[in-house]
Amino acid sequence: MIDVVELVPAPRPAFSVSEHHAIKLNAFSDLRPWRDALKDYLNPPGKPRQRIKAWRTKL
Repeated sequence: MIDVVELVPAPRPAFSVSEHHAIKLNAFSDLRPWRDALKDYLNPPGKPRQRIKAWRTKL
């Protein structure tokens, strides 16, 4: 049988996800905004820019 005490979530520091502690410990630079990274991934430097056509579905 599970005791009610076991169902209580463990205490977590506030905003611990956004700190990137492991990245800083390993001497990596801070993460850049994800939209900038996505733009560079979709359009790598040195390659001609491709236009990505979005598709829409009719409901």
